[in-house]
Amino acid sequence: MAKLYHARPSALLGLADSFRAFAIDRVVWTFGTAVESDMDKAEGQLSDKAKSSMKVLARQRVWDAYMGIDTTNTPGRFADPANAKRR
Repeated sequence: MAKLYHARPSALLGLADSFRAFAIDRVVWTFGTAVESDMDKAEGQLSDKAKSSMKVLARQRVWDAYMGIDTTNTPGRFADPANAKRR
């Protein structure tokens, strides 16, 4: 969100205390850098001929792992179009 608005996370939160603003900015940057690095590694493990949807899925799996989302028992993240009822 900070990249989208070209503003520091502390500014988006409206923090006035300079130390707290620095701490929040540092934490968000550290976390974001780690996640981005792991996403790039996961995407890099795919072949160059991999579809873009596979690259997105690899990045999503990394995000899910960081967020603690267990997708192993989830039957599907999206509705299967083959199961859609016709109207």
